[in-house]
Amino acid sequence: MFVLLFGLLGVASLIVAGRHEVQIAEKLDTAGMVGRAAFRDLEIRELLDPSTWETFDESGNVVRIWQPDPANHPGRPFLIKGVHVDRFGVVLDPLGLAAPAGTFSRSFPANASTSLYLLRISPFPMADPQTTYRVAELIFRSSQDLVFVSNPVDRELPPAPQMLGGARRASLGNYSWIATLKTAPTDSPLHTQITCSIVVYYKRDLSSSQAAEGRSTNVTVRGTGEFQLGLPVHPVTNRAWSVSPGQWLMLSGSLGAGNHFQWYQVLMASQPENMSQLVTLAGPDWSPTTTNTTVYLIDNIVTVYEKHLNLKLPPEPY
Repeated sequence: MFVLLFGLLGVASLIVAGRHEVQIAEKLDTAGMVGRAAFRDLEIRELLDPSTWETFDESGNVVRIWQPDPANHPGRPFLIKGVHVDRFGVVLDPLGLAAPAGTFSRSFPANASTSLYLLRISPFPMADPQTTYRVAELIFRSSQDLVFVSNPVDRELPPAPQMLGGARRASLGNYSWIATLKTAPTDSPLHTQITCSIVVYYKRDLSSSQAAEGRSTNVTVRGTGEFQLGLPVHPVTNRAWSVSPGQWLMLSGSLGAGNHFQWYQVLMASQPENMSQLVTLAGPDWSPTTTNTTVYLIDNIVTVYEKHLNLKLPPEPY
């Protein structure tokens, strides 16, 4: 009986571990559906039309970043951070830009103090942020995690989706997404493709941007895929903002005539020591000629999907 007891305890521990693995698999499976639906929404809803993109300027005024000026700035129709450019990096994030808390800024990560950040934009008008937020929730918040209820008459029947009225089904709304859009740092994108990365969140915290988005400029490239990160202090836990295997982060830096941004998944990570951490990342090789390498630390990301898409550019001239 004594030996059997220890055997049963071992089996019980496997049940707990198996349940955790099932939850992770369920998250990834749902995130996959959210990612595929997001790419379809970008195309069908024409969210890649830059003439509709809006953001805020430094004074908090609503501005459009598609401002062609053929006479003075030929071939540079994008007004990014007050400068006419033909290459850009932006984040399609109306949920963050119009968050009810009002703490999310136009920069991604939020409240970045230097120029090396992604501009947060909305494909919907920003004159009324409350309306923008409600519209964005219908598109950028997924309804894949449906709510099921038991049959009140016959408990032996399988649970059915809970309805909110009409044909609309209730969902938990735990999954949401943003899209990072970037052009190649070495050539013009006006008649070519852009790189679109769909970032899927699970229970994204929109109540406080500083608690969910951070960064560190203290990054040392140690080898192919190996980096040493100087960790900032997490504003919620008041501890080192460390990463663990399986998490996602973004690297940014200056390359050529523009800035370069790329998502990576953490393969291995050491224990934080003296506010520093060694990590190995999975993804494209980081160019050794990149300067000002910065790491973006974003919480609650399940996965990132990348695809090359075409901008829906308005007719010339620009």
